[in-house]
Amino acid sequence: MKRATLGVLGWACGFVFAALLVSLALPHDLGAQVATGMEHVAVPLLGALGSIRYAVKSERIQQLRRNATPQASGDLEAVPWELFHTLTYVSGTTVRLNFYATAPATINTGNMDAAGMLTAPNWFSIACFGFDVENDVSTSATTVGALDDISKLFLVGQPVWTLKLSGKNYGQFRLSSIHGTGFAQGQLASAIATPGTAQQGSWGPAGDGGWYWDHAVIIPPNVGFSVEVVWAAAQTLDFGDTPLTFHIFGTMFRRVL
Repeated sequence: MKRATLGVLGWACGFVFAALLVSLALPHDLGAQVATGMEHVAVPLLGALGSIRYAVKSERIQQLRRNATPQASGDLEAVPWELFHTLTYVSGTTVRLNFYATAPATINTGNMDAAGMLTAPNWFSIACFGFDVENDVSTSATTVGALDDISKLFLVGQPVWTLKLSGKNYGQFRLSSIHGTGFAQGQLASAIATPGTAQQGSWGPAGDGGWYWDHAVIIPPNVGFSVEVVWAAAQTLDFGDTPLTFHIFGTMFRRVL
């Protein structure tokens, strides 16, 4: 059988399988919901059916000891890591935020050991970035709400960001190049009249990091760094003062034990 024919058959099988998954995901009482006035129904598709995948393989005990124990003085381990910092956007006032420059108020708003730098012997290799607008689902009789706030913070306000490392700037770049890390998935149903609209969202494909830097920049220990985000003008948000979180994903090199 020719490759083209196999490709068509594979595509068709995949389409049928996806359709089956969607049918299984649909609520059984969907018709009843529509008949009773529940006119907007959003159903999660394949995004809700994913699973964490990783390789499981056998290792010799000698290799495990080597990986877990320094072989020479100063050896570091490499682990996946995220540096995050949350600051509050004050509606109608904020035009500039400096992430990582100050110590986080709580463990929920940041994970830096020191303000504006990594403590020795930690090194960090940057893979990609993320940016979240931490607002809730909005209900409104108009189109103003959660999605309108996201649009203002990423597009209308024309924000730019700059990575500042040891007195050297990377940027300015448009904030729209960075995507959110995720959003709530599920089923949502509401009548047209009340509350009118229900909004929830994230910027760009969730969790892809947006602009991938491929470890081109490394943050050394005890060297000052921050990320500055600047808007062209202050934005008035429907949610009012809103927490914003900047994420830097990459590889942390740290003491083995």
